[in-house]
Amino acid sequence: MGSSYTAYPDTVYAAASPKIPSSHLDVLNEFFRLIDTPTDDSNKNGQEIAALFLPDGVCKTPLATYSGKDELGQSRAKRWARLNSSKHDVLKLFPHDEEGKEFMMLGMLTEKFKDGRDEQAHFAARVEIENNEKEVPKLKFFQAWVTHR
Repeated sequence: MGSSYTAYPDTVYAAASPKIPSSHLDVLNEFFRLIDTPTDDSNKNGQEIAALFLPDGVCKTPLATYSGKDELGQSRAKRWARLNSSKHDVLKLFPHDEEGKEFMMLGMLTEKFKDGRDEQAHFAARVEIENNEKEVPKLKFFQAWVTHR
């Protein structure tokens, strides 16, 4: 099952804010594609997500904190046991700096559970992206907050 993300062309940028580089948006787009794509191989999915982060990267979700490649690689172990589908739609981006290395975002999370529930919740996230030693943009920090459902 493939995913197609079209949120970025419709995303609202804060007035008079610097633009976030497309290479940084590509990393973010791939992150959301991976976390929203159902898989039977959570280990492979986790390793793909870990590859988007710096070696000492941190991902904080409402349920857990994952630090470094090993923990990030195991971060998807139970994700699809309770879900049929997940979709993160990024609605607004708020860059913090001129280089677009740090920003906040607002979005909507839609999840369909195996028990038949469909739920939507607003989310906010803080993101930091830095280039690795090969000058490839990688996630340094990602922290999400989700409203109560």
